[in-house]
Amino acid sequence: MFTLPSWSGKRDIIVIGDLMVDKYYAGRVSRISPEAPVPIVHVHDTRRVLGGAGNVIANLLALGANVSVAGIVGLDEEGKWLKEELLGLGAEAAGLFDDPSRPTAVKTRVMSGRHQMIRLDWEETNNIPESLEEDIYRILEGKVPSIQAVLLSDYKKGCLTSSLTKKIIDLCLHAGVPVFADTKVRDPRYFSGATILTPNLSELEEMYGKEIRSESQFIEAGKEVRERYNLEYLLVTRGERGMSLFPKTGDPWTIGTAAKEVYDVTGAGDTVLAALAIGVMTGLNVKEAMLLATLAARVVISKVGTAQVTFDEISESLKDYHVKEFIHHAMYG
Repeated sequence: MFTLPSWSGKRDIIVIGDLMVDKYYAGRVSRISPEAPVPIVHVHDTRRVLGGAGNVIANLLALGANVSVAGIVGLDEEGKWLKEELLGLGAEAAGLFDDPSRPTAVKTRVMSGRHQMIRLDWEETNNIPESLEEDIYRILEGKVPSIQAVLLSDYKKGCLTSSLTKKIIDLCLHAGVPVFADTKVRDPRYFSGATILTPNLSELEEMYGKEIRSESQFIEAGKEVRERYNLEYLLVTRGERGMSLFPKTGDPWTIGTAAKEVYDVTGAGDTVLAALAIGVMTGLNVKEAMLLATLAARVVISKVGTAQVTFDEISESLKDYHVKEFIHHAMYG
């Protein structure tokens, strides 16, 4: 029977990627504006949370890892808050650099109850300067002898340039450090050689180059993309159809979703990436780690907004009869 992993030995991870701030304005809609046919939201609460690579870091910390950060922020109030938040959570942020040429990436969501009314983005997506690439790479070089995994969180905001990403993966392959990567990039050639790449279904279609219209074509696409980019594993998240894992040898393995109630999928991919890495690092095989990631996603999508999950929450979910049945079916058919 599946059991949750426990930490033993080292648990050091570095996360490199696009750090963002997720802001929420929550309120109530009771009327339509007389100025235009839009709802008026009477705001009663505002909050900020870590988004993008920051959410990956927050999830890893919540699951008990020691986490170092490498990335960039703007010289602004949001960048200052992001740094302070990461440090307050216990992340090691010596690899967090200021880029005066861009603002800190911010996604602002206006919510009414559990419904998102609109999202406003402030961001700069140009590649970071070469000097900052070198700074980030030097941080990784210094960490490689002591870390157990590298997580790459690419939201197409310019941090993980093609040259930097290739250098990161080459260094990690040489050092025997696994690389877990989530990318929004259409052409992931520079993620070639990663241990695990975790696209969603639409991202897989972009990598494959055509629309996927059947299960047989999905399997063909997964196998082709995994082989094309020389990945140890390709893990495709498929929404209500769960996840599918494509290994170098053997058939793909699919497990359904453990979700009971879906309130908000914001940041669920970050949770999957973090839980998958934690599972592998704590001695689970990749299929078991994939199951752990599914259970973590089940918890986090039951929350509103960008959120994290703890082992206590996952453990509590295991008491649910439906979860027990799901795990048994996933592991034994």
